[in-house]
Amino acid sequence: MKKAFAILLLTLMLAGCTVQTYDDFGKPSAVSEEVISIEQQEISENDSLIPTAKNLLEADKTITKLFVGGLLSELVDTTGKDPLEYIPATGTQYEDFSVIERLLTSTYTVASGVIQKYLSFPKYGNHSIISKNGKTYFSFHYKDDFTSVNTDNILVSDGINRNQKIINAGAFTLTMAYDGSAWLLENSVYFIEKENRQPMESTAVFPKMNQGSAASLSGKILVVEVFVAENKGTFTQEKTDAYDRKIRESLSFILNSAIEHRGSFSFDVEQLYFSYSQTVTFSTEEPYAFDRVLAATKYGDLDGYIKQNIDVSGYDEYFAVICADKTGTGFALPYSAGDSEVFKAERCVLFANDDAGLLTKNILSLFGAQEQTDAYLARLLKSYVANEIMFAPSLSDAVVSELTAYQTGMTKYLDEQFNLFIPETNG
Repeated sequence: MKKAFAILLLTLMLAGCTVQTYDDFGKPSAVSEEVISIEQQEISENDSLIPTAKNLLEADKTITKLFVGGLLSELVDTTGKDPLEYIPATGTQYEDFSVIERLLTSTYTVASGVIQKYLSFPKYGNHSIISKNGKTYFSFHYKDDFTSVNTDNILVSDGINRNQKIINAGAFTLTMAYDGSAWLLENSVYFIEKENRQPMESTAVFPKMNQGSAASLSGKILVVEVFVAENKGTFTQEKTDAYDRKIRESLSFILNSAIEHRGSFSFDVEQLYFSYSQTVTFSTEEPYAFDRVLAATKYGDLDGYIKQNIDVSGYDEYFAVICADKTGTGFALPYSAGDSEVFKAERCVLFANDDAGLLTKNILSLFGAQEQTDAYLARLLKSYVANEIMFAPSLSDAVVSELTAYQTGMTKYLDEQFNLFIPETNG
């Protein structure tokens, strides 16, 4: 009997089972052996990595505060400092950039790209933190108030192999990888949250949006080229073609820019010729001089002139480009509620010496794009998009920023970085 029991005991031990033996009095024997299963070992290992995971998440939280939350602007007195300029982090624990580097490289794997994402944050304008001669400098033109995860209750589970683990922290799931010497995160809670945000249409309203005959860049749009010949003169075909080429170059730029912002609309171009026996003044000092000329005719105003010569009923929007046979500086007359009794048809004036860049800026102004009159916001937009079309650069270098695209109706979405440009009247 004892021999049989010994064989059974040996078999169970070889099978990896936990065995408890008893003496002749039915009490547990002092001689016992536990064979821990692989599953139990893995659970124990995962539990032992929870403190490591917590430390990594806390480091991730600190990095987010530094690069996204503007922590350095709280540690350094920024009174009277320019948010667009870089400020040294003197007197802080992050004064030497090597501290930032060690924090990043001891938190994230290089292959994940997270380190580069933070070093190139934000998308527009100066980066949050840079290195100059080994010292840390920061700018604070943009901050994102982000609340990271609570690390009190997290779980660690197996990844695809023994060198990867899964961290479950509330609504967030991250991976950490073993690089041969330490466990490192393969993502950041902040970037996971940003990637998971559902794009939402902005409700921001700007003063010139959705008004007048050129309310927004959408649907079918009529462009009326009005060639004004003064002193009983005429527009030669050569001159007409030169103006038309410039206008079509501008329209083509707008259409191509809309593709990037997923806008959808089309332009049709019609031409009208207006001859006047005297000189017509075209200037920002007398913006309605041409309207007074039309007021003395059967048309009454520019709107009447267009509608009596062209059927606009099939168009969603329309505007005029007044082609003045002289030199000057072109300008736009977008709709204004205060001037609604004077004119309805929105228009811009194009002079012989104007380039397509200025014309494009003026056309977009009719659809709600704004020049920044605030000095700081103008500098901020310039730092975000140096060749923004509203600065009237050469058309070959110009781009339509997301702000201008939103104001004109090319897109319904507005990046959070442009929130500072939203008028306070939006609430």
